[in-house]
Amino acid sequence: MGPNKQDLMRWLADLGVDHSKNTWYNQPVYHTNHIKYLPYFDELKRSKKTIEPKNIIGITHGLAYNYVDSYLDAPRLDWSELLVRLKRIKGLMHSFKDRDALIEHVTNNSNHIQVEKYSNHYFSSDGQHRLCLAKFLDIPVEVEVVEFRFNKKKFIREMKLQKYLEELSSYGFDPFVLPPEIEQDTITLRINNKSIIIKKAFIPEILKNYKSIENSSIKRFLFSKLNLKRDDNIAHVTNYDNIKNLNYHLALHLVKKRNQITPF
Repeated sequence: MGPNKQDLMRWLADLGVDHSKNTWYNQPVYHTNHIKYLPYFDELKRSKKTIEPKNIIGITHGLAYNYVDSYLDAPRLDWSELLVRLKRIKGLMHSFKDRDALIEHVTNNSNHIQVEKYSNHYFSSDGQHRLCLAKFLDIPVEVEVVEFRFNKKKFIREMKLQKYLEELSSYGFDPFVLPPEIEQDTITLRINNKSIIIKKAFIPEILKNYKSIENSSIKRFLFSKLNLKRDDNIAHVTNYDNIKNLNYHLALHLVKKRNQITPF
């Protein structure tokens, strides 16, 4: 059985921790899933640096601690509750009765200590016990920082795509995005009974072409000099050169959607 909060606070007090100065004890321990747009952050760099543990606002792991599914879920623990629940805290309480010895243990770089950084906020990802104790002892610690940066381009791309998905479905293209959705820069559409992989960035232009076909004479469109190229084996539209090659299939898709007979 683990220690209770009173025993833990008494142990820290014996080590010189002034509880009256730590107003953050009851603040929530956040999980990285609390970051609303977490999937839009990409790893930028890794570096060794000394950080102030007071800037650590949460942890990245811990199904038994504060794991949540999304940013909408309330944090499960505050910092004092997290410290009590750490699996090895009872052993540390028995092993360290001296502040200097505990600090040496916390700051020992022989074991890996890592945090993830999002904006100006840190989340511990490895070395949870020592980082949590460093926060309570208020001592700087050297860590590996994995820094993440918000990918604005990816965010805008996905927000635009969400607007088009309903429209694509209404035209019978049955849009399908392979998981993980945001990491993929392509989407699969069912066009003229073919599954064609298309770059997400091209979707607005393809929709524009389809509407142009829909508003013109299909027969004239199919036989116009600009759209004679026929590519029955087209499977990928990943560059601008083959967007026009897709028009042939867009036209036949529309013909079949209208239950008309193809003109050839």
